Amino acid sequence: MHDNYKQLIEKILPDPHECEEFFACYHEILPRSIKIIEHKITAEEFMSYTKWLGWKLQPPGFSSDNDSRYIEREDESEALGKHWLHADGFFYIQEVAASLAVHALDIQPGDKVLDMCAAPGGKSVQIADELLTAGAASPWLVVSNEVSGTRIVALQSNLNRTWSYNTAVTQLDGAQFGNLTPNFFDKVLVDAPCSGEWTGFKSDAATKWRREENVQKIARLQYSLLTSAIKACKPWGQLIYATCTLNPWENEWVLVKALEEFSDIITLEPVNLHDKSIGLTTFDEEPLLTSSDAQKVARFRPHRQHTWWFFIAKLHKHQETSDKAKKEKKPIKKNKLDISPWLQKQITKMLADDFGITVDPDKHFFASTNKQVYLLTPLYKELEEILYVEKSGVPIFKRHNPTNLHPVHGLGVTLGHLATKNTIQLTPEECQKYSEGFDLTTSAEVSTKHKYAILKREHYGFSVGKVVWTTLKNKFQK
Repeated sequence: MHDNYKQLIEKILPDPHECEEFFACYHEILPRSIKIIEHKITAEEFMSYTKWLGWKLQPPGFSSDNDSRYIEREDESEALGKHWLHADGFFYIQEVAASLAVHALDIQPGDKVLDMCAAPGGKSVQIADELLTAGAASPWLVVSNEVSGTRIVALQSNLNRTWSYNTAVTQLDGAQFGNLTPNFFDKVLVDAPCSGEWTGFKSDAATKWRREENVQKIARLQYSLLTSAIKACKPWGQLIYATCTLNPWENEWVLVKALEEFSDIITLEPVNLHDKSIGLTTFDEEPLLTSSDAQKVARFRPHRQHTWWFFIAKLHKHQETSDKAKKEKKPIKKNKLDISPWLQKQITKMLADDFGITVDPDKHFFASTNKQVYLLTPLYKELEEILYVEKSGVPIFKRHNPTNLHPVHGLGVTLGHLATKNTIQLTPEECQKYSEGFDLTTSAEVSTKHKYAILKREHYGFSVGKVVWTTLKNKFQK
């Protein structure tokens, strides 16, 4: 291991015994974990169903939320990500420490939430799931932002797979939100880009490329993102700043600087997670957090909590930021989605006539391009006035012309549980085969114009398929 990196760890963990424990973790495999998508299936139902599969699921115990589980399987010959329960969005593979930032954010029904650095999507999926599970009568929305054009592809795919239709994907520099959406969001999550120490440096060769000047550059980027988040958050709203790295420059230093600059606007709140480690008060004899503030933040250490190394700080905004941000607002591209009353009536009628699906206009809203129709939430109407959105909701129809619509996989997973006619029940074995792209044999008859059916597994929506004679043509999301 490179000396510079080793010296950094020794400064962060001055106890020689603890330092030895940390380095020993480099040769351990952390327990695998998943997040159950509870607006799709309750944790109790998921546990009951997977028990006979030979899956052993245990809660990590860091928070009272019960959607995260450590997982062990009797048969690991097949990759967990290939199982039909994963392919159809019943769970998301996510490291436990990465899930804790959302638990600390304290999502409430009806919150408008910004996930500023969202790819590959795990935390946006969590937030969307919490809002949908809460079942509020009022609209809800998660703005999932990712500046990278390559990473945004994975983000969109994961949101679609977990049928997170209450999401809108944007591709902006996170530092712009403070100007574009001042005092707008109830909650903001900044899971900042970071150096990824420990996760990125698990090989000795990688540590020699670590440079303090690069870390300092990343810290300046992180501070600009946190500053933007503070401006974008509503008064009395909450923010989470998190990283998956261990050095104090990207963690305590960024936080202390924000607390100093916005001392009249924000306060540091306790991160109420069980068995956490506390923050650093000094580093290299330089002061960082006060002893009181160090108790409020959370550090998760692989040798203590058996997770990734993770840092979480929670901020409360108690005053509106100045109107200066509004005056600096820049023009944005205009969204070109059809959200007309005519479209709402067309899709509502088609769903009822073909599949017996009754939608709730307070929760379900439709938008269309010339190629696809999307299910999203009514709050999109407010968002489209201030942000250009790359993708909203989940695609449910492919549009061939204004009146010729063909259902796609997203319809089955988002609204399939509401279908009362033209449905086909699948066995677990058929679900697995269908999720792998195979056609199925069927004796079912359907009465829709293009012979499409909603596929179900028990009372859950699974997908859609097209019946051609005795073949169920595969329409599973690729």
